[in-house]
Amino acid sequence: MRAKSWMYGIAGLLLAGATSGCSLSDVESVQSTKTNVLRRYTNIYNGVFTNGRYVNGRFVNGRFVNGRFVNGRFVNGRFVNGTVVQGNDEEDHPILEYVEIDTGIVGNGSALVNMEFDGYMSDGSIGRLKVLGYDSTTVPGMELYRVIYLDGPDAGQSVCGSKDGQQIWATMMPQRFDTNSGAEVAADPNQYTFSCRFGGIQKCQEYGYPKNQKKWEDFGGNSRRRRLTDYHAACIRLVRADYCGDGIAHTFDGTSIDIYDHLRGGNTPSTSPTNGDAQGYYFEAEWEKDGAHCISKTRWMNNGLSGLTGENSNRSLANDDYKYIRDNCPERFAFSVQLADSSWSTPDRACGASSKWESSVGYSQYNDDSAEQNSRGKIRNHSMLNVHVP
Repeated sequence: MRAKSWMYGIAGLLLAGATSGCSLSDVESVQSTKTNVLRRYTNIYNGVFTNGRYVNGRFVNGRFVNGRFVNGRFVNGRFVNGTVVQGNDEEDHPILEYVEIDTGIVGNGSALVNMEFDGYMSDGSIGRLKVLGYDSTTVPGMELYRVIYLDGPDAGQSVCGSKDGQQIWATMMPQRFDTNSGAEVAADPNQYTFSCRFGGIQKCQEYGYPKNQKKWEDFGGNSRRRRLTDYHAACIRLVRADYCGDGIAHTFDGTSIDIYDHLRGGNTPSTSPTNGDAQGYYFEAEWEKDGAHCISKTRWMNNGLSGLTGENSNRSLANDDYKYIRDNCPERFAFSVQLADSSWSTPDRACGASSKWESSVGYSQYNDDSAEQNSRGKIRNHSMLNVHVP
């Protein structure tokens, strides 16, 4: 078999200084220092409540974008004779390709298995990596890769860590992301990220907001294309409950959330939040790439508030997350709140039926296929009144 060369050039930053792999067990050990029981408002469960039902946007989310970092241990870089190809159709997902230097033959897919290449590590060193597996069926329309380190302290370990004793797979995305907030920091097709499954970046790819693709929004018999890059960014903020958009998460792994949007063929709500449905769901917030707006409640609250009823029980300075929003971004609430200096905040936008999230209000704000989509909520969610023990 003819040898294939990647001729890999270096670019970009990796993790925030990690030297060991990250697994979901790492997350659980971190969480155990914060809480010894996770309880829903209406029921008590032994251990962590998880919800794996992918029904109309109800998904499991996590406190960390992926483990302790945005995307586990990922690699960014520029190929000289290799590239991440976006595809010519807006429905296509990025794929990895290589070119044989001496023949010009292009390879991708399963041909990548057993390929080795160099990646730029977070400490500035160069690490050797190897593709061990390829999968194009687990996630429809997405190509998954299983990649390990070949050298250093993590030799033999997956770049995405492990779950239940199995190495985690990843897709390839032609961007770099901030390791604290999940925000994109380099929209450059010559730089890439291994987007690890079960992390916020990949979750939002699979939840229906694949970055760089497009969907339609309909209103009044008309249709306009919406680029999903901002929807993907808003989704990362949502799954981490990053209310103020400052990279600080306010949730725990295993929390059930109901995500929905205004897009054709998109997610629709599977819960009815008026006064809380039978399962105890309430409207939480609407989200865009800078975090939450029109916040009605937080998805978690301190154990001492568990005896109260209704979503208003959440609106208390005894609730650490509520207090954090009050102190750092009070304008994000859907209502005025009294501040520490006794003045009152003003909501930064209209909410409810008057929100620009609604197609009846915000549809005309942007032209068809507009790159600019600021100041309009992209997705909304419902959540339960979850209780944690500080």
